[in-house]
Amino acid sequence: MTIDVSEAEIESVAIYRLDSWVEEQDGGKSMDEEVSLSPEIRQLLQRFFLAPLKLEELYSFSPGGMEEDVSAYAIVKSYFEGKGGFVSLARQLADLLKEVAQDTLQEGNLYVARFVGVLIDGEKTEALGLFKSETREVFINPVAEGNGFRLEYGEGFGINRMDRGCLICNVEKNKGFVVSAFDHVAKGRKAPWLESFLDLRERRDSKFYTENTVKNIKEFITKELPRKKEVSKDEEFEVMDKTMEYFKENERFDRQEYEQAVFPDEETRKEFSDFLSCQNDGLDDWDQFPISPEGVKKSSKFLKKVIKLDKDFSIHIYGNANFLQKGFDQEYGLKYYKIFYTEEH
Repeated sequence: MTIDVSEAEIESVAIYRLDSWVEEQDGGKSMDEEVSLSPEIRQLLQRFFLAPLKLEELYSFSPGGMEEDVSAYAIVKSYFEGKGGFVSLARQLADLLKEVAQDTLQEGNLYVARFVGVLIDGEKTEALGLFKSETREVFINPVAEGNGFRLEYGEGFGINRMDRGCLICNVEKNKGFVVSAFDHVAKGRKAPWLESFLDLRERRDSKFYTENTVKNIKEFITKELPRKKEVSKDEEFEVMDKTMEYFKENERFDRQEYEQAVFPDEETRKEFSDFLSCQNDGLDDWDQFPISPEGVKKSSKFLKKVIKLDKDFSIHIYGNANFLQKGFDQEYGLKYYKIFYTEEH
């Protein structure tokens, strides 16, 4: 599934100011009405909101959040079903954000936007955007005065930086919608914006299954299997090569078929099957799924063939590992690798 926002347009925007997480700011009118947008501001906001989205990384609301009466999913679903107005939607989301994340998120502005013209696999749909800016910038403004200038300064939010956000597309409602989301502040840490507030999980599509299965294969052959028996680098690389060959040449993944093609003995096949089942406990459709070419391309980095030698050298192999020859030098009393090649670039 692909999202295209090149034709998307903002229809409505509401803003909630999260200063010290106090509701009454600016006379209590922060969310009482939509923001009036000039054409210039509308164009700037579209870039401010949409540019940070990673449209190739898709999420859905988690099943747990979908079952709750008060959740981001429930509020958005009710709005898309026509059970409330836009300003009411924005205030409910702001109240939920205050309730679930006031101890973990910084002050700033919450923007709620309604978009039209978002394309999902070429079909136009409505979408809601939730965005939060936290990083304040100091700016200098030269103001003409007489024959010269005087300098004024102020603080605001630069349009080149949005800290957190998501775009919720009005498709696949009963599966948790299709969502693109980001959190530039968390950076690998537990993300309250994605987890506590939105309660998202990675979208379970062919790309997700492809990438995560390849990750599991890499972990099995490099970490799990060596705990039970000795695995040489040649054996490890052979599994990696056969794995990529399987994923590139087949349109569907079939676990039993894959095991027969890649692992030489029944014992290893059973150990892999048990490992995969343990890793994906509670998730469906891991034994068979359509293989995503995009997922295969991205997964190739997980199967890098690297030989680490002591603390000084690493050999990265991108082609055929058969051009390496391993041996032992009696004179030096050290192991070695000999590399064969046709030409030097």
